[in-house]
Amino acid sequence: MSELKDMAIITPGQKITYITDISPTNNNIEKAVALARDSHVLYIEAVFPKENDKERWPEITSLRDWLV
Repeated sequence: MSELKDMAIITPGQKITYITDISPTNNNIEKAVALARDSHVLYIEAVFPKENDKERWPEITSLRDWLV
């Protein structure tokens, strides 16, 4: 073990947050923001709005823009 320790370089890491398949509810948004806080990199794979829920599209787009 000590041989490996001498070969390793220990440095501060980065926080990477990956959020996937999220429904844009207030509760989920709050959880996503808390999870992503202080992240160096944030990936959001998809948000699933209701097909007929056109009035929420600006909210979903705003969430995406704000989190990115």
